[in-house]
Amino acid sequence: MTESDFPPDAWILDSGASSHMTPDASHIMGLRSTNVMVTIGNGEQLQATAIGTASFTALLSDGSTHPISLHNTLLVPALRFSLLSWRRMAEASASKAGNALETTITVYTNTVLETIPYSGLEMIRMPSAIRTVSVMQLHRKLAYLPPSAFTSLRTHTNGLLAVPAVKGTFDCNACSKGKYTRTIFKVRTTVSPAAYHTVHSDICGPFSVTTPGGSKYFISAIDEYSHRAEVRFLKTRDEAPKALVDMLTLAACQYDTTVKVVQTDNAGELTSKWFEDELAKLGVRHKLSIAYIHETNRIAERFNRTVTASACTLLFDSGLPLSLCGEALTHAVYTRN
Repeated sequence: MTESDFPPDAWILDSGASSHMTPDASHIMGLRSTNVMVTIGNGEQLQATAIGTASFTALLSDGSTHPISLHNTLLVPALRFSLLSWRRMAEASASKAGNALETTITVYTNTVLETIPYSGLEMIRMPSAIRTVSVMQLHRKLAYLPPSAFTSLRTHTNGLLAVPAVKGTFDCNACSKGKYTRTIFKVRTTVSPAAYHTVHSDICGPFSVTTPGGSKYFISAIDEYSHRAEVRFLKTRDEAPKALVDMLTLAACQYDTTVKVVQTDNAGELTSKWFEDELAKLGVRHKLSIAYIHETNRIAERFNRTVTASACTLLFDSGLPLSLCGEALTHAVYTRN
Protein backbone atom coordinates (compact mmCIF):
# COMPACT_ATOMS: atom_id res chain seq x y z
CA MET A 1 0.00 0.00 0.00
CA THR A 2 1.42 3.42 -0.96
CA GLU A 3 0.67 6.92 0.26
CA SER A 4 -0.94 7.83 -3.10
CA ASP A 5 -3.27 4.80 -3.06
CA PHE A 6 -4.69 5.45 0.42
CA PRO A 7 -7.58 7.93 0.78
CA PRO A 8 -6.21 11.09 2.43
CA ASP A 9 -9.18 11.61 4.79
CA ALA A 10 -9.57 7.95 5.78
CA TRP A 11 -10.24 6.76 9.32
CA ILE A 12 -9.11 3.24 10.23
CA LEU A 13 -10.75 1.14 12.97
CA ASP A 14 -7.90 -0.01 15.23
CA SER A 15 -8.53 -2.52 18.01
CA GLY A 16 -5.10 -1.86 19.53
CA ALA A 17 -5.21 1.94 19.73
CA SER A 18 -5.68 3.35 23.23
CA SER A 19 -6.96 6.71 21.94
CA HIS A 20 -8.42 8.23 18.80
CA MET A 21 -5.63 9.82 16.75
CA THR A 22 -5.31 11.86 13.57
CA PRO A 23 -2.48 13.62 11.73
CA ASP A 24 -4.79 16.34 10.35
CA ALA A 25 -5.47 19.35 12.59
CA SER A 26 -8.42 20.35 10.39
CA HIS A 27 -10.32 17.31 11.75
CA ILE A 28 -10.14 18.58 15.36
CA MET A 29 -12.06 21.37 17.07
CA GLY A 30 -11.10 22.98 20.39
CA LEU A 31 -7.41 22.13 20.16
CA ARG A 32 -5.46 22.19 23.43
CA SER A 33 -1.71 21.68 23.70
CA THR A 34 -0.46 18.38 25.08
CA ASN A 35 2.80 16.53 25.38
CA VAL A 36 2.03 12.82 25.04
CA MET A 37 4.10 10.06 23.41
CA VAL A 38 2.17 7.30 21.64
CA THR A 39 3.55 3.92 20.54
CA ILE A 40 2.30 2.57 17.22
CA GLY A 41 2.13 -1.04 16.02
CA ASN A 42 5.75 -1.30 14.81
CA GLY A 43 7.05 -0.10 18.18
CA GLU A 44 7.88 3.42 17.00
CA GLN A 45 7.04 6.29 19.37
CA LEU A 46 5.36 9.40 17.98
CA GLN A 47 4.70 12.79 19.55
CA ALA A 48 1.12 13.99 20.10
CA THR A 49 1.12 17.80 20.02
CA ALA A 50 -2.53 18.61 20.80
CA ILE A 51 -5.87 17.15 21.87
CA GLY A 52 -9.45 18.03 21.03
CA THR A 53 -12.72 16.79 19.53
CA ALA A 54 -12.50 15.26 16.06
CA SER A 55 -15.47 15.16 13.73
CA PHE A 56 -16.28 13.58 10.39
CA THR A 57 -19.28 12.26 8.46
CA ALA A 58 -19.79 8.50 8.18
CA LEU A 59 -21.57 6.91 5.24
CA LEU A 60 -23.88 3.94 5.83
CA SER A 61 -24.63 1.19 3.32
CA ASP A 62 -28.20 2.43 2.83
CA GLY A 63 -26.83 5.74 1.52
CA SER A 64 -27.54 7.79 4.65
CA THR A 65 -24.87 9.77 6.50
CA HIS A 66 -24.17 10.06 10.20
CA PRO A 67 -22.11 12.82 11.94
CA ILE A 68 -19.44 11.46 14.28
CA SER A 69 -17.73 13.33 17.14
CA LEU A 70 -14.73 11.82 18.93
CA HIS A 71 -13.75 13.46 22.20
CA ASN A 72 -10.15 13.53 23.44
CA THR A 73 -8.65 12.84 20.02
CA LEU A 74 -4.87 13.23 19.83
CA LEU A 75 -3.19 15.20 17.06
CA VAL A 76 -0.18 13.13 15.92
CA PRO A 77 1.33 14.82 12.83
CA ALA A 78 3.60 11.86 11.98
CA LEU A 79 0.71 9.39 11.50
CA ARG A 80 -0.11 8.30 7.94
CA PHE A 81 -3.87 8.20 8.53
CA SER A 82 -6.42 8.68 11.29
CA LEU A 83 -7.09 5.90 13.81
CA LEU A 84 -10.44 5.22 15.46
CA SER A 85 -9.86 3.44 18.79
CA TRP A 86 -12.21 0.50 19.28
CA ARG A 87 -11.32 0.51 22.99
CA ARG A 88 -12.70 4.03 23.37
CA MET A 89 -15.78 3.12 21.30
CA ALA A 90 -16.46 0.11 23.54
CA GLU A 91 -16.17 2.33 26.62
CA ALA A 92 -18.91 4.49 25.03
CA SER A 93 -21.24 1.42 24.95
CA ALA A 94 -20.60 0.61 21.29
CA SER A 95 -20.78 -2.92 19.92
CA LYS A 96 -19.73 -4.36 16.60
CA ALA A 97 -20.65 -7.26 14.34
CA GLY A 98 -19.75 -8.23 10.81
CA ASN A 99 -17.88 -10.48 8.43
CA ALA A 100 -14.96 -10.37 6.00
CA LEU A 101 -16.72 -7.77 3.82
CA GLU A 102 -17.78 -5.20 6.41
CA THR A 103 -18.16 -4.43 10.11
CA THR A 104 -21.14 -2.59 11.60
CA ILE A 105 -20.77 -0.53 14.81
CA THR A 106 -23.89 0.23 16.81
CA VAL A 107 -24.62 2.33 19.89
CA TYR A 108 -27.82 1.47 21.74
CA THR A 109 -29.12 -0.47 18.67
CA ASN A 110 -28.48 2.49 16.36
CA THR A 111 -25.98 1.93 13.55
CA VAL A 112 -23.43 4.74 13.61
CA LEU A 113 -20.45 3.41 11.64
CA GLU A 114 -19.60 0.80 9.02
CA THR A 115 -16.21 -0.35 7.81
CA ILE A 116 -15.07 -1.84 4.52
CA PRO A 117 -11.83 -3.77 3.85
CA TYR A 118 -9.10 -1.67 2.26
CA SER A 119 -5.51 -2.91 1.78
CA GLY A 120 -5.83 -5.31 4.72
CA LEU A 121 -7.28 -2.67 7.08
CA GLU A 122 -10.81 -1.76 8.23
CA MET A 123 -11.59 1.65 6.74
CA ILE A 124 -14.57 3.65 7.99
CA ARG A 125 -17.08 4.06 5.16
CA MET A 126 -17.04 7.79 4.34
CA PRO A 127 -18.23 9.76 1.30
CA SER A 128 -14.80 11.30 0.76
CA ALA A 129 -12.97 7.98 1.14
CA ILE A 130 -15.26 6.15 -1.25
CA ARG A 131 -14.91 8.84 -3.91
CA THR A 132 -11.10 8.61 -3.88
CA VAL A 133 -11.16 5.07 -5.31
CA SER A 134 -10.57 5.83 -8.98
CA VAL A 135 -11.63 3.77 -11.97
CA MET A 136 -8.01 2.71 -12.54
CA GLN A 137 -7.50 1.70 -8.87
CA LEU A 138 -10.67 -0.43 -8.90
CA HIS A 139 -9.69 -1.86 -12.30
CA ARG A 140 -6.33 -2.98 -10.86
CA LYS A 141 -7.73 -4.32 -7.58
CA LEU A 142 -10.25 -6.52 -9.42
CA ALA A 143 -7.56 -8.24 -11.55
CA TYR A 144 -8.15 -5.84 -14.49
CA LEU A 145 -11.87 -6.42 -14.78
CA PRO A 146 -13.30 -4.29 -17.62
CA PRO A 147 -14.84 -1.06 -16.23
CA SER A 148 -18.00 -1.84 -18.21
CA ALA A 149 -18.66 -4.61 -15.67
CA PHE A 150 -18.38 -2.36 -12.58
CA THR A 151 -22.05 -1.39 -12.38
CA SER A 152 -23.20 -5.02 -12.13
CA LEU A 153 -21.04 -5.46 -9.00
CA ARG A 154 -23.57 -3.57 -6.85
CA THR A 155 -25.92 -6.55 -6.99
CA HIS A 156 -23.23 -9.02 -5.91
CA THR A 157 -21.14 -7.26 -3.22
CA ASN A 158 -21.61 -5.00 -0.21
CA GLY A 159 -18.14 -3.42 -0.33
CA LEU A 160 -18.53 -1.29 -3.48
CA LEU A 161 -21.23 1.21 -2.64
CA ALA A 162 -19.99 3.99 -4.91
CA VAL A 163 -18.64 2.45 -8.08
CA PRO A 164 -16.81 5.22 -10.00
CA ALA A 165 -18.28 6.27 -13.31
CA VAL A 166 -16.26 5.85 -16.51
CA LYS A 167 -16.13 9.09 -18.48
CA GLY A 168 -15.15 8.85 -22.13
CA THR A 169 -12.84 6.12 -23.39
CA PHE A 170 -11.02 4.05 -20.76
CA ASP A 171 -7.47 3.09 -21.74
CA CYS A 172 -5.17 0.79 -19.72
CA ASN A 173 -1.66 0.39 -21.08
CA ALA A 174 -1.08 -2.78 -19.04
CA CYS A 175 -4.23 -4.38 -20.51
CA SER A 176 -3.06 -3.50 -24.02
CA LYS A 177 0.13 -5.47 -23.36
CA GLY A 178 -1.32 -8.33 -21.32
CA LYS A 179 -4.59 -9.00 -23.19
CA TYR A 180 -3.58 -8.41 -26.81
CA THR A 181 -5.08 -11.14 -28.99
CA ARG A 182 -6.85 -11.70 -32.27
CA THR A 183 -10.63 -11.95 -32.51
CA ILE A 184 -12.01 -15.47 -33.00
CA PHE A 185 -15.47 -16.57 -34.02
CA LYS A 186 -17.89 -17.91 -31.42
CA VAL A 187 -20.01 -21.00 -31.69
CA ARG A 188 -23.23 -21.93 -29.92
CA THR A 189 -23.17 -24.80 -27.46
CA THR A 190 -25.74 -26.48 -25.24
CA VAL A 191 -25.92 -25.28 -21.64
CA SER A 192 -25.25 -27.62 -18.73
CA PRO A 193 -28.48 -28.31 -16.76
CA ALA A 194 -26.85 -28.25 -13.28
CA ALA A 195 -23.65 -27.38 -11.41
CA TYR A 196 -20.77 -29.73 -12.14
CA HIS A 197 -22.79 -31.73 -14.64
CA THR A 198 -20.20 -30.88 -17.31
CA VAL A 199 -16.60 -29.85 -16.66
CA HIS A 200 -14.29 -28.41 -19.32
CA SER A 201 -10.53 -28.84 -19.01
CA ASP A 202 -7.36 -27.88 -20.86
CA ILE A 203 -3.61 -27.88 -20.29
CA CYS A 204 -1.76 -24.57 -20.63
CA GLY A 205 2.00 -24.13 -20.99
CA PRO A 206 4.91 -24.31 -20.96
CA PHE A 207 5.58 -21.00 -19.21
CA SER A 208 8.59 -18.99 -20.36
CA VAL A 209 9.92 -19.22 -16.79
CA THR A 210 9.58 -21.84 -14.07
CA THR A 211 7.59 -21.08 -10.92
CA PRO A 212 9.34 -21.30 -7.52
CA GLY A 213 7.72 -24.74 -7.12
CA GLY A 214 9.24 -25.99 -10.37
CA SER A 215 6.03 -25.92 -12.45
CA LYS A 216 5.90 -24.96 -16.13
CA TYR A 217 2.28 -25.90 -16.91
CA PHE A 218 -1.17 -25.77 -15.37
CA ILE A 219 -4.41 -27.63 -16.02
CA SER A 220 -7.81 -26.02 -15.51
CA ALA A 221 -11.22 -27.49 -14.71
CA ILE A 222 -14.21 -25.20 -15.33
CA ASP A 223 -17.82 -25.95 -14.41
CA GLU A 224 -19.96 -25.13 -17.46
CA TYR A 225 -23.00 -24.16 -15.33
CA SER A 226 -21.48 -21.83 -12.70
CA HIS A 227 -18.13 -21.09 -14.42
CA ARG A 228 -16.35 -21.79 -11.15
CA ALA A 229 -12.82 -22.97 -11.89
CA GLU A 230 -9.93 -24.81 -10.29
CA VAL A 231 -6.33 -25.02 -11.51
CA ARG A 232 -3.42 -27.29 -10.65
CA PHE A 233 0.19 -26.53 -11.51
CA LEU A 234 2.24 -29.21 -13.25
CA LYS A 235 5.96 -29.81 -13.55
CA THR A 236 5.41 -31.97 -16.63
CA ARG A 237 2.42 -32.63 -18.87
CA ASP A 238 2.18 -36.28 -17.82
CA GLU A 239 0.99 -35.09 -14.36
CA ALA A 240 -2.21 -33.73 -15.99
CA PRO A 241 -4.43 -36.87 -15.88
CA LYS A 242 -4.01 -37.43 -12.13
CA ALA A 243 -4.46 -33.70 -11.41
CA LEU A 244 -7.73 -33.60 -13.37
CA VAL A 245 -9.05 -36.77 -11.70
CA ASP A 246 -8.21 -35.24 -8.30
CA MET A 247 -10.13 -32.05 -9.18
CA LEU A 248 -13.18 -34.02 -10.36
CA THR A 249 -13.16 -36.09 -7.18
CA LEU A 250 -12.79 -32.94 -5.04
CA ALA A 251 -15.71 -31.25 -6.81
CA ALA A 252 -17.93 -34.30 -6.26
CA CYS A 253 -17.11 -34.41 -2.54
CA GLN A 254 -17.17 -30.69 -1.81
CA TYR A 255 -20.39 -29.87 -3.68
CA ASP A 256 -22.27 -33.13 -3.04
CA THR A 257 -22.74 -33.84 -6.72
CA THR A 258 -21.56 -36.19 -9.43
CA VAL A 259 -19.71 -35.01 -12.51
CA LYS A 260 -21.38 -36.53 -15.58
CA VAL A 261 -19.22 -35.28 -18.46
CA VAL A 262 -15.68 -33.96 -18.80
CA GLN A 263 -14.63 -32.34 -22.06
CA THR A 264 -10.98 -32.01 -23.11
CA ASP A 265 -9.00 -31.68 -26.30
CA ASN A 266 -7.14 -34.58 -27.90
CA ALA A 267 -3.92 -34.13 -25.90
CA GLY A 268 -2.15 -37.47 -25.58
CA GLU A 269 -1.97 -37.21 -21.79
CA LEU A 270 -5.78 -36.93 -21.59
CA THR A 271 -6.52 -39.82 -23.94
CA SER A 272 -4.38 -42.42 -22.16
CA LYS A 273 -5.79 -45.75 -21.03
CA TRP A 274 -5.10 -44.96 -17.36
CA PHE A 275 -7.10 -41.73 -17.60
CA GLU A 276 -10.01 -43.41 -19.39
CA ASP A 277 -10.07 -46.17 -16.76
CA GLU A 278 -10.14 -43.65 -13.89
CA LEU A 279 -13.01 -41.75 -15.51
CA ALA A 280 -14.89 -45.03 -15.91
CA LYS A 281 -14.50 -45.73 -12.19
CA LEU A 282 -16.01 -42.31 -11.43
CA GLY A 283 -18.83 -42.83 -13.94
CA VAL A 284 -17.74 -39.82 -15.99
CA ARG A 285 -18.18 -39.72 -19.77
CA HIS A 286 -15.17 -38.32 -21.65
CA LYS A 287 -16.06 -35.93 -24.48
CA LEU A 288 -13.29 -34.88 -26.89
CA SER A 289 -13.17 -31.68 -28.91
CA ILE A 290 -12.43 -31.68 -32.64
CA ALA A 291 -8.70 -31.84 -33.28
CA TYR A 292 -7.05 -28.53 -34.24
CA ILE A 293 -10.30 -26.55 -33.89
CA HIS A 294 -9.82 -24.72 -30.62
CA GLU A 295 -13.31 -23.20 -30.64
CA THR A 296 -14.84 -26.61 -29.93
CA ASN A 297 -13.11 -26.56 -26.53
CA ARG A 298 -13.65 -22.84 -26.21
CA ILE A 299 -14.76 -22.66 -22.58
CA ALA A 300 -11.49 -24.07 -21.27
CA GLU A 301 -9.39 -22.36 -23.95
CA ARG A 302 -11.01 -18.98 -23.23
CA PHE A 303 -10.64 -19.41 -19.49
CA ASN A 304 -6.94 -20.25 -19.79
CA ARG A 305 -6.37 -17.28 -22.07
CA THR A 306 -8.30 -14.91 -19.79
CA VAL A 307 -6.53 -15.83 -16.55
CA THR A 308 -3.08 -15.89 -18.16
CA ALA A 309 -3.77 -12.46 -19.65
CA SER A 310 -4.82 -11.16 -16.21
CA ALA A 311 -1.72 -12.68 -14.64
CA CYS A 312 0.58 -11.17 -17.29
CA THR A 313 -1.11 -7.78 -16.90
CA LEU A 314 -0.67 -7.90 -13.12
CA LEU A 315 3.05 -8.66 -13.51
CA PHE A 316 3.56 -5.97 -16.19
CA ASP A 317 1.82 -3.29 -14.16
CA SER A 318 3.35 -4.14 -10.78
CA GLY A 319 6.90 -4.70 -12.03
CA LEU A 320 7.07 -8.09 -10.29
CA PRO A 321 9.32 -10.80 -11.80
CA LEU A 322 7.85 -13.30 -14.26
CA SER A 323 8.86 -16.11 -11.88
CA LEU A 324 5.79 -15.13 -9.82
CA CYS A 325 3.46 -16.07 -12.67
CA GLY A 326 2.01 -18.91 -10.57
CA GLU A 327 1.01 -16.57 -7.74
CA ALA A 328 -0.40 -14.03 -10.23
CA LEU A 329 -2.42 -16.75 -11.94
CA THR A 330 -3.78 -18.04 -8.63
CA HIS A 331 -4.88 -14.49 -7.74
CA ALA A 332 -6.63 -14.09 -11.10
CA VAL A 333 -8.53 -17.39 -10.69
CA TYR A 334 -9.49 -16.56 -7.09
CA THR A 335 -10.81 -13.14 -8.14
CA ARG A 336 -12.86 -14.59 -10.99
CA ASN A 337 -14.41 -17.20 -8.68
